[in-house]
Amino acid sequence: MCLKTIQEKVSENQTLLPLLKWILVNGLLCAVCLSHIYTIPMFANINVKSNFLNVTLHDSFEMEFDLKCELEQPFCGLIWVKLVFFCGFAASQFSMGFLADRFGPYNLLGPLVKLLIFSGIAATLANTIYFFCLMWFLVAFTSTSVYLLMASQVLENLDEHIDDWKWRCVIGCGFQMFWTVGRILSNITVYVFDDWISVITFLTIAIIAVLFIFEDQIFNEQFSQREAFEDSLEEFRRSGSVTYLNIVLLSMTWFALGYNYYGNMNSWRHLDVRKKDFEHTILMTILALLAKILALSLCFAVRRKCFPMVILQIVMAACYLIMVSMDPQTIDKLKYDSLSSPINGLVFLAHLTSLWGTASFELIWVITPETFPKKYRITCNGICSGVARLGAITGLIIGEMKILNESPVALTLAGVLIMISAFLIKIIPDMTKHKMPNTVQDVLLVQFPERFNENNAV
Repeated sequence: MCLKTIQEKVSENQTLLPLLKWILVNGLLCAVCLSHIYTIPMFANINVKSNFLNVTLHDSFEMEFDLKCELEQPFCGLIWVKLVFFCGFAASQFSMGFLADRFGPYNLLGPLVKLLIFSGIAATLANTIYFFCLMWFLVAFTSTSVYLLMASQVLENLDEHIDDWKWRCVIGCGFQMFWTVGRILSNITVYVFDDWISVITFLTIAIIAVLFIFEDQIFNEQFSQREAFEDSLEEFRRSGSVTYLNIVLLSMTWFALGYNYYGNMNSWRHLDVRKKDFEHTILMTILALLAKILALSLCFAVRRKCFPMVILQIVMAACYLIMVSMDPQTIDKLKYDSLSSPINGLVFLAHLTSLWGTASFELIWVITPETFPKKYRITCNGICSGVARLGAITGLIIGEMKILNESPVALTLAGVLIMISAFLIKIIPDMTKHKMPNTVQDVLLVQFPERFNENNAV
């Protein structure tokens, strides 16, 4: 869409500019809330203190954990803090989707953000690791619920107010960019401050500031109101096999993406023994930004979302198979002096898999809400996203066992799973040029057009 086209659309549609402003302020709130996710690797870091980066929980709770272990030893130190967060992440996705359909997403958003602020403040006051983990669970639950509540509402408003499919495609994918904005904010905050208390305090203040300044715009009744479906769960149960089929097909992709992305994000200390966790985190952020742009460009070029998703998945699976061919268990991790050394090649491929995974995440967050009828759309989106968090927990545990990117068996299974999900994604209805479905029949018309039209003819 060129600038002239955008100006014409804005002049023709008086609702468009207010809608875009509403999406922007919602994205800002998403970014500051999601920034907590990317503090996890640094909070749970037990590397030797550096001169400029020391936000680990280690110094505050050293006596409550057995940290007298080698850094390369599996499950050493603060791994449980990571698991607590991802358990809260998974719980939010599985539960808040149903509640959002039942009561309306923006009726829940306000209380959740306020609970996030409270739990963030309470976490900084923790004098025991157990109380911190309880508050950390609440931070995870509330912060990660925000995007789930907003994503479908943004897409539905675009679908309702703008007829051109390009807008829903571009802005829907672009809205996912706020994950990366939150990640950049998190990286900068971790770099600037000297301890984890300051990091959480600053991020909490950022949430308060955004909510205080933009609260009226965020909860604009014109765009934030959504019908509460009291029978959403019953409709979901009666939706038929096509809904369950699509959940299973999408969940395979979600699981693989969560396994790769969050597994890599939290396991660099095992793959690269140079203690450059923060450097890898920064590189992943840069690659995430490039991945979002790549995914949007591919999607816009072919005017579809499922086909680019297939391509990204196949390339990602190929990277895994190349890693298997390198026989990673025989690679000497200490020989990283040459750019062409095997360990540097393995690290490069691990980052490449995360690049393709991040690009796929951008598309899957748009494909999934478009696949299900409105009455239980957020429920199904939450289930699929929750499966990704189970994949993240699996990747985290596998990473701690030092087999995430080093075991030929684990790499082969990951590559095969991604390859299978790539071909199965073709069965999912590509709603790019269609209105978002309100009923199962709307889904069937796009997913199985020949069979559906034959049934209508009969």
